[in-house]
Amino acid sequence: MNVVTLVWMAKTESGWKRFPVVTGRNGRVKKGAVLNEGKEVIYPDGYFQLRYYEDRKTKYRNVGVNATEAVNECDRLQLLSNAKASAMSAGVTVNEPTARKIIKTEAAKFAKAAEDRGAMEAAAVNRAAINEFQKANPKLTYVDEITSDSAIAFWRFLAKDKKADRTIYNAHMRLTGFLKFLDVDYKKWKLRAPRFEKKLPDIYTPEEIARILAASKREYNRVLISILAKTGLRDQELQHLCWTDISFTSRKLRVAGKQEYDWKIKDYEQRDIPLPSELLKLLTAWRKANPKKKLVLGTAHDKPNTKFLLALKSIAKNAKVSNATLHRFRRTYCTTLLRGGLDLRTVQLLMGHSDLASTMRYLTPATGDAVRNQIDEILK
Repeated sequence: MNVVTLVWMAKTESGWKRFPVVTGRNGRVKKGAVLNEGKEVIYPDGYFQLRYYEDRKTKYRNVGVNATEAVNECDRLQLLSNAKASAMSAGVTVNEPTARKIIKTEAAKFAKAAEDRGAMEAAAVNRAAINEFQKANPKLTYVDEITSDSAIAFWRFLAKDKKADRTIYNAHMRLTGFLKFLDVDYKKWKLRAPRFEKKLPDIYTPEEIARILAASKREYNRVLISILAKTGLRDQELQHLCWTDISFTSRKLRVAGKQEYDWKIKDYEQRDIPLPSELLKLLTAWRKANPKKKLVLGTAHDKPNTKFLLALKSIAKNAKVSNATLHRFRRTYCTTLLRGGLDLRTVQLLMGHSDLASTMRYLTPATGDAVRNQIDEILK
């Protein structure tokens, strides 16, 4: 007979691990409580799984974060296993119905998929959006219960919470991304995405960048901010930037995929970015201080650092700069080049955009005294 066991897949300091669950005095399974080397330990981040055997191989099935539902599914699978064993001895076949996907379980997978590819900012946004969706639809448990009405309820929930139109649109896009991840044919609903007023690109002012740099007490962070501001690299491009990508003689930085990290650049097209003199000088000094490192901004163990966003948020808070994100540096870099007179095609190549339309979004008019004075002179 196949024994079905309930375990807790927990997020620990050393990664994701499975542990036996703990049952309280009332006989109920305690969510997040596990046995680790014989001692009860609490790991709040995680989800339940069923462990069983199929064709002499260990199998696992995710069953969400609700303890009662997980126990019920464990009992159901055990009864089915017992029935299969009895039927087999009698020469009868028992077919198992397809298991229904639980929204909470699939949402955890959706966020983890982004984390696995190093997109920590996207993972955080995905997780927050689906959490809000579940708050807006508290009676939904299974994926097959999601309908167009669920999406509309989501919009109304966010609007009632006084979220901005653009925020509602972004949340909708995260929801459709989640549904696509689940292979749900949401397009048949023919929903029109929430509309919003398109705003000018949100960029850092030179003063804000100066404050962030001043608040960066560690040299590591000063190098981080300087590269972001003067190259427009994406988060993962910076995570995987190696010293071999930098040419100090030709003063350029090459963005290229790394097979050793199983990482590929977006659109699969390498590009070279010129290095300004100030940044080149900073990188030269940083290289001398870290001669044995492979990655320019790796961890202490020379592994890709996935926590740049957390570091930036902490620095920006001390610098009193709001709405600080990694991608905002990229927008600032692109807008600055365009306003400085660099042609669209060149900026497109430097940014690694697949089409000119992506670059043109950043082609916005400059403001300030210089522009006002020029307009005064023209229209006097």
